[in-house]
Amino acid sequence: MAELTDDYLNGNWKGFLTRKIGKTEEEQVERTINFSLQLSSSAGEISGSLTDEETAEIMNEPATFNGFIDEAFISFVLQYPFYYSHNEEGELLYNEDAEHPPVHYSGEYITEEECFRGIWEIEYYVHDVVEESQLFVVTGNWEMKKQ
Repeated sequence: MAELTDDYLNGNWKGFLTRKIGKTEEEQVERTINFSLQLSSSAGEISGSLTDEETAEIMNEPATFNGFIDEAFISFVLQYPFYYSHNEEGELLYNEDAEHPPVHYSGEYITEEECFRGIWEIEYYVHDVVEESQLFVVTGNWEMKKQ
């Protein structure tokens, strides 16, 4: 059984996240995206960087994060270097001049499986032609294990 000390937490973690892609709820398919996370921990505060297989070809630097661990609970906010999204067919779109909305990760350490598991969430607004804003929330699952 791993104890969540700084020595254990520091280092490379591998994991995956899930995301639904598609025009309508009936057409959506769940996509799994693998990632590698470099974590630094000090007295409950965590920070580091993340690269994923989906954005590796377009991002010239990794996403960064800051957060905390309190007993078995983990929470961090991930920031990509610039904006990216998907069209309705699931193709990757990006704009290097726009900021990506923060991605909020939270979860729990599962002692029996020696992994963190939880949900991620992005909130963003879309403005229409009459200047009204609509809030969209995208969520998915994630998991990571120490390497």
